[in-house]
Amino acid sequence: MSRHTIIIDLDNCMFDTHGTEGPKGCFYPEVREVIASIADKHKLVLLTFSNNRSRQWEKIMSGDVAHFFWMIDIVEEGAGKFPVMDALKRIPSPHGSKSIIVVGDRLDQEILHANVLGYTSVRVRRGKYRTLEPKSQYQVPEHTITNFRELLPILQ
Repeated sequence: MSRHTIIIDLDNCMFDTHGTEGPKGCFYPEVREVIASIADKHKLVLLTFSNNRSRQWEKIMSGDVAHFFWMIDIVEEGAGKFPVMDALKRIPSPHGSKSIIVVGDRLDQEILHANVLGYTSVRVRRGKYRTLEPKSQYQVPEHTITNFRELLPILQ
C-alpha cells in the first residue's frame, strides 16, 4: 500500500528547462534515481502545464521516468480560471488530503494551491523561479529543497 500520493511538477523541479544548473533541456542528475527509489512506496503523479503536449511528452520520455508514475497529467495552460487548483483536486488519494504531497517550484502556483487545499507543500528552489519569495502566508512552503535527494527524509 502506498503511504503518500506525491504530485510532482515537471519543469524546473525535475527537468532543467532553462539550463540554470547545466545543459538546457535535461533532467537534473539525481531525479531518476530518487524517483526510482520512491515509486514502489508511494503513488507518484507527474503534473505539468503546457500548450505543447508533444514537447512535454518528449521531455518526460527523455528521462526514462514515465513508467514510475501512476498518473501523468499534462494540463493546457489557461485551462479554466484556476488550472493548478483544478488539476490538484482531480487527483484522488485514498488516505485523504494529509497524505498528499505537492512538489513544485512556483510559490504562486503549486505551493499556494497545495497549502489552500491542506496538502503538504514542498518547494524545489531551482530553475527560473528559485529567487522568488513568498508574498503571502499561503505561499510559504512546509519544506524547501534544492536537490531532489532532499525529498527522501521528508517522506520518512
